[in-house]
Amino acid sequence: MSSKHQHTIPQFYLKSFLTPGLVYRRGKLAPHPVRNPKKVAVKRNYYGKAREQRGAIEHLNAFTENKGAPVLTKLIQNYRNITDSDWVILSYLLASFAVRTPAAVEEFRSTQLVAAAKVNEMAERMIVKIDEALSEGKDMSLLVDSSPPGSESLTLDRLNKEWSILGMKKGHLLAVQALFAALPIVAKGMRKMTFQIWEAPSDLFFLTSDRPLYLQSRLTGSRVGAGWGKSDALGCIALCPSRFLCMFYHKDPSIYSLVAPPEVVAIFNFETIRFAYEEVYSPFEYPPAYAWMRGEG
Repeated sequence: MSSKHQHTIPQFYLKSFLTPGLVYRRGKLAPHPVRNPKKVAVKRNYYGKAREQRGAIEHLNAFTENKGAPVLTKLIQNYRNITDSDWVILSYLLASFAVRTPAAVEEFRSTQLVAAAKVNEMAERMIVKIDEALSEGKDMSLLVDSSPPGSESLTLDRLNKEWSILGMKKGHLLAVQALFAALPIVAKGMRKMTFQIWEAPSDLFFLTSDRPLYLQSRLTGSRVGAGWGKSDALGCIALCPSRFLCMFYHKDPSIYSLVAPPEVVAIFNFETIRFAYEEVYSPFEYPPAYAWMRGEG
C-alpha cells in the first residue's frame, strides 16, 4: 500500500485471520470474503500525511511492527523464550494495538467532547453565580487569576479552542496525538501484568475485530471506568486463531498457558464481538458474527 493508505491494524497481525478469511461489517447483509488483509483496516492519511509532523506516527507504527512482529510470533510459538528485551518490545507493540485504532481514537474523542460540554455547562452556571454575587456587592477578589507573570494559564477559551478542533473532520489527528503520547505509560503498565495465554482445541478457533485489544474491568466486565493503571484492569486480544491472551495484575509479572475448553473459546469470541467497533475478522464462517453483523444478536 502507498504511504497515503495507512493500516490501523498491522497486516502481519491480521494475516493469520484473513489469509483467507471473512470480514463481518456491522450493518451489511453478508460477510466479505478476502484472501489477504491488504485492503482491510486501511484509511487514507489516518495518522497524517508523510510530509507533516503527524506523519511521524505512521513511521512509529512501522518501527513498532517491525520490531514487535518476531516477538509476537515467539509469544505464540514458545513464550518461554521471551527475554527481558522482548518483554519491553512486546509491551510497546501491544500498547500500540490499544491506542492506534479508530475504535480507540473515536472513543477518546467522544469522551473529550462530552467532558467539554459538561465543563462549559459548569462554567456558565458559575458565571451566573458570580454575577449574582457581584450584584450583591460581595468580594470576589479570590477568583482573580493568581498565575505567575509570564505563565500560560489554562483558560476555558484555550480549552474550547482545542475541543473545537477535536470536533472537526480531521480532529481525530489531535486524538491520535494524545493517545500516542500515552503509549509509554500503557506499555509500562503492561510490563507489570501477568500474561495468560489460552490455547484453542484443534477443531475450534478465536476471531478478532477492529478493536483487537480491548480493555475492561475484571470487576464489572465493562469498558466504562476501565483503565490500564487500575488494579482491576483486564486486557484481552486474540494473538492468532489458536491463541488468546488475557493480561491482568497479579503479584509479579509472568507468562503461562492454559488449554481453553470449548465454552471458554465461545466466551472469548463473544467478548471480541461485543467490543468490536465496526468489523469482526474470522478465518472461518462464524454464525454469532453473522448475527452481530445483521443486528440480530
